[in-house]
Amino acid sequence: MVVIGNTPSLHNFVLGEGSDFGIQSDATDVKVKRAFITTSFDVMTDGSQDSPVVTAIDIQSLKTMDFTECVAVLCVKKLARFEHGRMGDHWVAIVGRDDERGKYLVACSNTLLHYGFKEDKDNQSGRYFNTTIDVAEITNRTVYPNNINQIYISKR
Repeated sequence: MVVIGNTPSLHNFVLGEGSDFGIQSDATDVKVKRAFITTSFDVMTDGSQDSPVVTAIDIQSLKTMDFTECVAVLCVKKLARFEHGRMGDHWVAIVGRDDERGKYLVACSNTLLHYGFKEDKDNQSGRYFNTTIDVAEITNRTVYPNNINQIYISKR
């Protein structure tokens, strides 16, 4: 929650046209975006005993990821359907997974902005989320596959 609360969508401080970095056209572009995410987490953990490690992962890895150890930050496309509907190209954090319901638990600044402050806590990871998305909804059609990042926070 601290990360989501302290990192408004990129459009709030850069372009005014959404928080997507744009269609990924080459490897350099993806590296720049991953470096931005790494730097953002580094700044937010500065002065703490935490050290972020950002790793590129694929869609399949999300299905087995241990969310008690890490989270995923990814960019969804306009076609992605969340619990409250679509939100356009947008960066979100997946903070947990409900295997019984087949849902990812998502922390999203857009949901907060448009649907109010209602959060639930994931009992497994202890993290807060404010919307969900079906596991089956995360596909190459609905996310930018080169912009899925696993964030692992270790002690310095």
